[in-house]
Amino acid sequence: MRDDRAWPSNAIPVSAGLAVGALAVAVYFALSDAEVALVVLPFVVAAASSAGLTISAIRCWLRGEAIPTRFSLLSLALGLLGLNLSWIVGVDGVGAAFLSGFVFGLAVGNIQAVRMARANRGESVG
Repeated sequence: MRDDRAWPSNAIPVSAGLAVGALAVAVYFALSDAEVALVVLPFVVAAASSAGLTISAIRCWLRGEAIPTRFSLLSLALGLLGLNLSWIVGVDGVGAAFLSGFVFGLAVGNIQAVRMARANRGESVG
């Protein structure tokens, strides 16, 4: 079983800063766009998807298993979708909102991963 020694000691504050920054980008686009739903919906979908992928992948890794390739491929697909979403939908800002949600989900997922890993360390040390 793996523990939190894989992360630097400042991993949670850095991830929290990234999450706040990604949220600020989404708020900026929501306030500057006439259609708030076209910013909020992609942000929420990307955030939930990337956080779920990150947490699921880390659970495998913490058990000592390799991270399944499907998690990497799905993350890559989400990133590529975000890069092309404004072009696909035809509305500026949708892709940026999706990408900021993607980063937000990764950061929140990483915070949860560190917390799960710290719990493992507590079990393995104590």
